[in-house]
Amino acid sequence: MTNEKESLIVFEAILYSISTGANDLNKYILQNIEVLNNLSIDEKTFLKETIENTLRNTESWKIYPHRNRFLVVILQQLLFKIETINSLTAELINCETYSEKIDSFWKLFAQLFYWNMPETEQIANEAFKYLIQLAQPSLPKLIDKNPTRSSIDVLIVVQQFLPGNHAPSLEVKDYAKVLISLGRNVEILITNEMLGRMDKLWPNRINCNDDIIGKHILKFDGYNVHALGLKQDQSIENITSTIKHYAEVKPNLIISIGTHCIYSELLGNYSKLITMPTNAGFHYSMNSDFIIWFSGEKSKVEKIRNQYQLVKPKILTDINYQYITPQTIDRVERSDLKLNIHHKIGVVVGNRLDNDIDEEFMDFLALLVKSKNISIIIVGELGGPKMARLNAVGAESISFIKYHPNLVDLFSAVDFFLNPKRLGGGTTAAHALSAGLLVFSLRFGDVANLTLAEHTFTDYVEMETIIDILEDDDLFQKYRDKSKQKFTEISNRKYLIQNLLELAGVNDV
Repeated sequence: MTNEKESLIVFEAILYSISTGANDLNKYILQNIEVLNNLSIDEKTFLKETIENTLRNTESWKIYPHRNRFLVVILQQLLFKIETINSLTAELINCETYSEKIDSFWKLFAQLFYWNMPETEQIANEAFKYLIQLAQPSLPKLIDKNPTRSSIDVLIVVQQFLPGNHAPSLEVKDYAKVLISLGRNVEILITNEMLGRMDKLWPNRINCNDDIIGKHILKFDGYNVHALGLKQDQSIENITSTIKHYAEVKPNLIISIGTHCIYSELLGNYSKLITMPTNAGFHYSMNSDFIIWFSGEKSKVEKIRNQYQLVKPKILTDINYQYITPQTIDRVERSDLKLNIHHKIGVVVGNRLDNDIDEEFMDFLALLVKSKNISIIIVGELGGPKMARLNAVGAESISFIKYHPNLVDLFSAVDFFLNPKRLGGGTTAAHALSAGLLVFSLRFGDVANLTLAEHTFTDYVEMETIIDILEDDDLFQKYRDKSKQKFTEISNRKYLIQNLLELAGVNDV
């Protein structure tokens, strides 16, 4: 069967699903979704507009919710970005249960982040505000505003606690260790909010560690910490039951690690709450006592307060994010690399490189390796077409590693870290600084907020000046030293925690 015929069959199957609300052809459509790329521009436009019109019908979300979610997946698979975001927003508003709404929110947030949408912050904040406002009326009344003694000193709330190099999980461990070293009693609440029902239609990562559902004692680095892991059933009844429990206990302080956490946000009605993002940018909260806006712009605080109608929170912009100091485990030697060891060797790292490495960045990599003195290692999964393109331009100057278990081991063998245009990547870039790598980035996303000012650029054309830096050995060594010094300025966790305890007025147990 020709590609044209296959694409028309799938096209007609989608129209059948739209007209009938049936789901029996969904599996077939998903298995053959790529053939839709063979449709003409007019056919793709017709399909997109037909799906959009279907999803605008509010009642259809009540009658055909599964079919509608499937249609959003088709928009996403065909890379209709704005239409996908608009449809996910419609799903969030029109789906019926609170659990479904939380799932819709996390699909929306993940897609915004994955696509590096510049509107991510505002859209996500408005969607989270909507969720909080829906939940507020269901909260239990204040049990006791001034209990004689709380049975919990500091409660750390996090949405996920996963094994490996999962950034929020590493943050929780490190903050817990610092707090315990300061004499504080710490408990951890793991809420497992992200994609609660693990929607099989939507591309997802494992977001829940079933081994720690229920009450547990977490053991790490000689510390034992009590923890409670919640099931991934985020009904309003289950949420308010958990809130009631902690409202009765009333911790002296709640520290929310990460952003957009329903539980910590609602608990802010009963206890002092500090919202600690794991990245830069402003993240909405109406019930926090303190919102940390790392590397924030103080001049914009009043505008943000008015925009989101914030009254209670104090927004702190003058705090630098403090990263975890990485540990070398199995140091990579330069001679282990399959590249010219006399070149300046750069590294590009990511877990969504197919999206981060766009045409403009590939052209920039080609320009670098043409200098004859620069080689590049790309760490992470990269699709065949882009890998082939880079192989063609890079010859022996670009190598690929699918995965490295401890990146700081690899960083010991290379010279600079190159950040494509993306929102995340802060922790990895910070660890590169700790190893003395020069970290180059556009002025976009987390990495631009932590590296040296002279190593951030407006565009890739301006970034071409890094070739001169890399070829000047004296200047290069100067920047290696400055990079290490920069990391010392952004890795003092104890000082940060002490400041926050003082700000919150809970210095004494």
